[in-house]
Amino acid sequence: MFSAWGSMWDTVFKTTRGVPVMRSPLESLMPGMELHILVISAWADLLYYEEMFRKKGSIARLFCSVNMVNEKDYKKSEKIRSTTFGENMELVLLCADVKKSLIFVPVLHDDHFYCVCFNLRDNKVEVLDNNAKDVSMKAKYNERT
Repeated sequence: MFSAWGSMWDTVFKTTRGVPVMRSPLESLMPGMELHILVISAWADLLYYEEMFRKKGSIARLFCSVNMVNEKDYKKSEKIRSTTFGENMELVLLCADVKKSLIFVPVLHDDHFYCVCFNLRDNKVEVLDNNAKDVSMKAKYNERT
């Protein structure tokens, strides 16, 4: 799609926080392709930027990158995985300039993306997943916690 116009690793887009997206990852936006992790990170960055222009009084949101817990972290113990997530979330929250009501964390595990939303306003954790299987949450995400 884009590679014919230059090197597949030319930076086509860079977010305000410096997340680069090259030609090759942008090709993952084609129908039937698996979405590239850099596209997800850039999208989260773009949504984070757009929060500056949200309507006054609307729910404040924080969009995290996909690097909160990496694929290799799932091979480690739950305690180490939890510590890694906590340390990364602490860094994110230190950089956040306002108290957020919704915190969105994209997760990639076993070649599947989903999003965990920490709803601080209603004290809930919600999972946004396009994989519409009629399976209990425990059965679907038990090994991913």
